[in-house]
Amino acid sequence: LERSPKETIVSVSQMDNCGPCQCDACIAIDAQEGAPSGKLIRFVNAIADDIKDDYPQAKIDTLAYTHNRKAPKTAPRANVIVRLCSIECSYNHPFSHPDNADFMNDLKAWYALGTNLHVWDYSVNFANYLMPHPGLRVLGENMEILAKNGVQGVFMLGCHSSRNGEFSALRSWVTAKLLWNPYLNTQDLIHEFCTNYYGSSGEKILEYIALLERSLDSSTEKLTVFNHSCNTAYTKPEVLHQAEELFKEAFQMAGKDTILQGRLQQAKMP
Repeated sequence: LERSPKETIVSVSQMDNCGPCQCDACIAIDAQEGAPSGKLIRFVNAIADDIKDDYPQAKIDTLAYTHNRKAPKTAPRANVIVRLCSIECSYNHPFSHPDNADFMNDLKAWYALGTNLHVWDYSVNFANYLMPHPGLRVLGENMEILAKNGVQGVFMLGCHSSRNGEFSALRSWVTAKLLWNPYLNTQDLIHEFCTNYYGSSGEKILEYIALLERSLDSSTEKLTVFNHSCNTAYTKPEVLHQAEELFKEAFQMAGKDTILQGRLQQAKMP
């Protein structure tokens, strides 16, 4: 903060793991707080108290993640941001669906504490960045749900380690639009992107996206951020054969347009 006085958010968060401390002192705090996140919030609050006079513009950001996801009894200070993570959610359906009730309960509990509440959301399959991942349609509904439940900001984690993740450009564009206005219609945004980015072939890409979504709906599978298996309802041979035909038509419709051909090759890779 001394070196960068214009910065307004500093992150003080747990490691990326699921291992809360089990020492006697920490277990005692967990019991008092009703959740392991209590000791994290006490710690972050102490830092927030210490900096508030010297750096009134700054807030301390911390993750409500894995073992720290559930809200404690101690409320975060006014200059603390809690960033609730949705990593356990199912993306077949929006956050309001019963499959995601735990996440919504945690969100409401943090908000009830008067928290400056942000969310760390996901539009990616960590188990296989390239594999088809038909979770586009919930992006808008989820963003609207968050906005209506007191969430002040959203960080969307996509395919961060490759430029060729499944529909990375489409996901990024739709997400950016929704971050500006969470009440936009997702299907309209997907249609706008595809008909412009894929030009004359856009309708075939839209048919392909719809094919994957129908195939997912016909199953009992949950679409998570860790879909390890390639043997899914939306990658069955009969679905892939239909997808192959749609892409064949898309390439024909693109003609000799090398830009569209390149974009289609990238879309077909998954």
